Amino acid sequence: MKVYQRMLFIIVIIIGLNKTNGQVSLGPKTGLNLGNLNYSDTSRYSPVFWNKTGLIEGLVLDIGVVEFLSIQPEINLIQKGYNSTSSLNNFSSFSQSVTTKITLNYLELSIMIKLYYGSKRIKFNLLFGPNLGYAFEGKYKQTYHLFFSSKKNEGLINFEDDKFNRIDLGLNFGLGTSFYISNGYLFLDARYQLGLSDLSTEDGNYVEAYNKGIQFSIGYMWFLSKQQ
Repeated sequence: MKVYQRMLFIIVIIIGLNKTNGQVSLGPKTGLNLGNLNYSDTSRYSPVFWNKTGLIEGLVLDIGVVEFLSIQPEINLIQKGYNSTSSLNNFSSFSQSVTTKITLNYLELSIMIKLYYGSKRIKFNLLFGPNLGYAFEGKYKQTYHLFFSSKKNEGLINFEDDKFNRIDLGLNFGLGTSFYISNGYLFLDARYQLGLSDLSTEDGNYVEAYNKGIQFSIGYMWFLSKQQ
């Protein structure tokens, strides 16, 4: 909670320093997250990972600092997770493999720094900054592939009992473009999110796993104040 409080404090300071010279805009965004894992050890179970497609819904506040620079706090609901297949030949003579699908739903706060370049109608930007997420729900679905049949198992993740870390701290790097209209602008952006928090809270865990994702978003921002 202290990290959340510090990030909110930074937002308040930015708004206070903005005064009347910066342009302020507010609007919704929606998009997709192609989630996966950075996995520290693949030797024991030999898992093969592929992307988990999740939704992004959020609210964006853009605060102009100077003409080419703005600070963009965001509050997002985002689905992360991963899909994997592991061989079970070493553990059972009947089970061949297991496919696991993990969905983690996060409430996430991001503070992005945006550098602009372009004309009054179209601008391109570089953006980067930290994110802090809290997993309020998780789901799993497993399919055991046998010789002649399959068996399914699914349910909700118990974060405490299953040793799942609810907190996800990360960094974002991306590119975007904005199309300016009379009362606001349409924006598109693509980001890479790198997780810095181990998903496991188990003591002595022999592997480390971190969220990662490629994100695509679209949104519309309304001007709350205009640059003078």
